[in-house]
Amino acid sequence: MRKHREEYKISFPTLLDHQQTSTELLHVNRIGEVVVLDARRVVRYQGRISDQIGLDYRKESATREDLQEAISECLQNKKISIPSTEVVGCLITPNNKLADNSITYHKDIAPILLAKCAECHHPKTAAPFSLLNYEE
Repeated sequence: MRKHREEYKISFPTLLDHQQTSTELLHVNRIGEVVVLDARRVVRYQGRISDQIGLDYRKESATREDLQEAISECLQNKKISIPSTEVVGCLITPNNKLADNSITYHKDIAPILLAKCAECHHPKTAAPFSLLNYEE
């Protein structure tokens, strides 16, 4: 996470939520999903960071910065113009689904990756990396 913060020059506080407490409380379901809370901890925006990456596309740059717009409107005490957007990131697996120590790649993981991830995560798609085999 530190490397990611440095690489993308993230200057705001971030949280590594090992226990998934905030993901459960805020109903965050996908990687890349963000939530903007106001001073009273009321959810004002939930969704994608921008429109740069979609299910079947990846733009060179975003045409709408959803998170930036929501933060700006929130800081100005304005109504959020678009309070939620669809997020296309991978689903977050709840910790309670990971407790079984008998999980193996071939029996448990590969079928999930092929059914849920490989459609997007293969060469020449908007997904940033491939997930077609064990090494990947």
